[in-house]
Amino acid sequence: MTADTRSFISHVDASTLPNVAGRIFSPASNRALERLAALDWMHRRAGSDMHEEAYRIAAAFPVLLAQLIESDRLVRELPGDEKLRCRRRRGVFRWIDGPELGFSVFRPPLRSTISAPEPREFFLLDELEVVVIPGRLENHHWRPVKDELRFDELRALTMMKAGTLYRLTSKRDVPGQIVRSVGKTGARTSELRFSTIEVMQWGKVLRNLLPR
Repeated sequence: MTADTRSFISHVDASTLPNVAGRIFSPASNRALERLAALDWMHRRAGSDMHEEAYRIAAAFPVLLAQLIESDRLVRELPGDEKLRCRRRRGVFRWIDGPELGFSVFRPPLRSTISAPEPREFFLLDELEVVVIPGRLENHHWRPVKDELRFDELRALTMMKAGTLYRLTSKRDVPGQIVRSVGKTGARTSELRFSTIEVMQWGKVLRNLLPR
């Protein structure tokens, strides 16, 4: 197992898994969880389908298998933007109740760097994914390192669904909106971005940064 994979699964603890706590955490089931975490880590691409391999790993552990099956049902049924729901991954061991319903139990590692010593995780509701945004503290307040944010990054920061943020941007209700021309001459398109300094003062961002 690589150091990255060990970091990826280091938080797994029976007390943090209410649907499986006290029932599956034998040494063998712990090894199965590690294999499921490694599978998750190796298939981060949007729309990946690992359910056959995941079900094989969990086949000897009925509670694990039941949670995987329920996880995939949530992937199919939880609401979200139709174009983005197809980016949800199958075969991921997910929370099946509680405040993180539908999101993977396993978290991507938070890697600190000199330029981004305070990375944080945020949620993409439509895709049911956790993303890490590199950040730092500035005047005692957290902010992303980048000076401009993409639409998906702002969705994560605000924990908004795509449709909601689309409506707000179309009304020019989001501060710091910037339209960038991208592509080669003759085939240019417009891309919507956001000034980090301005958008970090937006109440909908600040509310999501409050401790939960």
